[in-house]
Amino acid sequence: SLPVLFILDGSNYFSFFKALTEQWSSKKEMVLPEMIIVAIKQKNRSSELLHSYIQEDGIGELFLDYIERELIPSIDSTCNTYPHRTLFGHSRGGLFALNVLVDKPTLFDNYLVSDPNLTLGNLAFLKKWKGSDVNLNIDRNSLFIGLADTKEGNTLEEVLNPDSNIYPHMRTIWAICEEIENNKSNDDYFDWKYYDGFGHKTIPPMVAMDGLLSVLEYHRFDKYALIYSHIDNKITYDQFKQSINDHFDIISKRFGSTVLPYEHLIFDYGEVLHKERMADQAVDMFKWNIKNFPESAQSKEKLKSINDTQQSI
Repeated sequence: SLPVLFILDGSNYFSFFKALTEQWSSKKEMVLPEMIIVAIKQKNRSSELLHSYIQEDGIGELFLDYIERELIPSIDSTCNTYPHRTLFGHSRGGLFALNVLVDKPTLFDNYLVSDPNLTLGNLAFLKKWKGSDVNLNIDRNSLFIGLADTKEGNTLEEVLNPDSNIYPHMRTIWAICEEIENNKSNDDYFDWKYYDGFGHKTIPPMVAMDGLLSVLEYHRFDKYALIYSHIDNKITYDQFKQSINDHFDIISKRFGSTVLPYEHLIFDYGEVLHKERMADQAVDMFKWNIKNFPESAQSKEKLKSINDTQQSI
């Protein structure tokens, strides 16, 4: 099973999300999980991504209904998915994502919001936000907001001055980020970043990178540090194995389903332990893999090879 990443304006942003997930979910590094990427192509983004309370011809409510009732069930029925979903949106797409967070907070587990256009409809979303009760926590969702540099020749102090009428786009996003940040209950589930010197159209790739690292931070695992801590006798084998279990217990809790220690990870550990002449521990790793993944041909072959060698001695 795999978690699912949904990208609004997908034809524009699919390529760098694909590159990131391929690089960081490789078997050599455990930064991001492997993910199913669903790139949503907007037919008319000016109406699909705006709710009717923001713009008279907006059909954002209908578009959200389509995502909830048709798109997500279709993906879940045709792909082997975990009940764990991430939504990315930029500009109007970012505003749409924030509307989903308010209206359907548990529809997605993670929200990556890139320079949302909050000033549309005479700041209509801010009024909606003020009347909402959105709390970020492990049972609901995580949020990352990226803010572009759109000072347009003004100083940051001038733009952020609440008494100023200078270009409210930045000031509005900055204010809502500070408001969420000041709610201490959100400490582990909210992050934001101001991209000084990078404009509105340039930050989506950086938001993709920083946002995925933020909302999926718990998945990151320094597998080399752990195994060599054991080999160097800094931790026992039992502590080494328990650390693996503890890490995947956290992933399971966040993914909403049991996630077994990855087959490639345990196989690699078995290989390292075997090369270090820790045969009993290597055998235990390969047996663990076969228990979790009965069709693990690599582990079966390796285990047979070790047994054959031991019998010939």
